[in-house]
Amino acid sequence: ADTGVVVIGGSAGSVEALVSLVGGLRADLPVPVLVVIHQFAGRESRLAELLESSGPLKARQPRSGEPLEPGVVLVAPPDVHMTLGGGRPALPKRRRSLRSGCGGSDPERRAR
Repeated sequence: ADTGVVVIGGSAGSVEALVSLVGGLRADLPVPVLVVIHQFAGRESRLAELLESSGPLKARQPRSGEPLEPGVVLVAPPDVHMTLGGGRPALPKRRRSLRSGCGGSDPERRAR
């Protein structure tokens, strides 16, 4: 039976709070934890390592389609959306930023 999942999202400035939150979770947490924060593309992320070193839970970047495990923190890679379907993560590449999709400061939109 499915018991649930913890989902955490944040901005690039949320790392300190995220480390504190994940570090305070107990080792026998009965559900998986999925984390997505804004991270710059083109940079390797060390967020999973940082979260793992903050407390008792294992943390890593997921592979699309892998089964979720209780007590494991899955951290979306930079510039990748993480979705959940059928109890498994999927990692489709982003095609455009939310800002450009909403007509924000996309230079091509301003030039029209």
